[in-house]
Amino acid sequence: MNKDFLEKIYALKNIHRFNNINRITDESVAEHSFFVAAIVLDLSKDFKFNVDRAIKLAIVHDYHEIYTGDIVSSAKRLFKDLKETMAKVEIDIAKKYFKDESDLLIEISEMKTIESKIVQLADLYSVLQYTSNELKLGSNPEMKKIFDNTQEKVNNLIEEIGGSFYKRK
Repeated sequence: MNKDFLEKIYALKNIHRFNNINRITDESVAEHSFFVAAIVLDLSKDFKFNVDRAIKLAIVHDYHEIYTGDIVSSAKRLFKDLKETMAKVEIDIAKKYFKDESDLLIEISEMKTIESKIVQLADLYSVLQYTSNELKLGSNPEMKKIFDNTQEKVNNLIEEIGGSFYKRK
């Protein structure tokens, strides 16, 4: 086991999501990654994909945040170039600092495989989970906007994935 790796990923415990708005509870990137992996496992009941690959992708999908922190989605929406720049930075970080996981991190960044799209869907469901909980606790009204925006993204992604990957019940 690589001690440097253990120390490196431990930093994810201290990086908080939704860091630009008032909130009642904190969620670390490490907690979020666990939820995304658990949601991926649950999504395997509804969609056909390589579950092992998708869970690996879910676990590593935010490794780059060890170096970048959590860049909030509102910043990516406001500054169009930021999203493209961050995609390049994420690939550079993968190649330089996570050589063993770089193929997974590049796959996540490119969003071309069903597994990467499932992880993206699980990531969105994790946002719904967090914002729903915050709203139940009486949190910032901004959480409702995030929830509604995310629900729309979920619906669009399910429609995009759908087709031959959806398990009809």
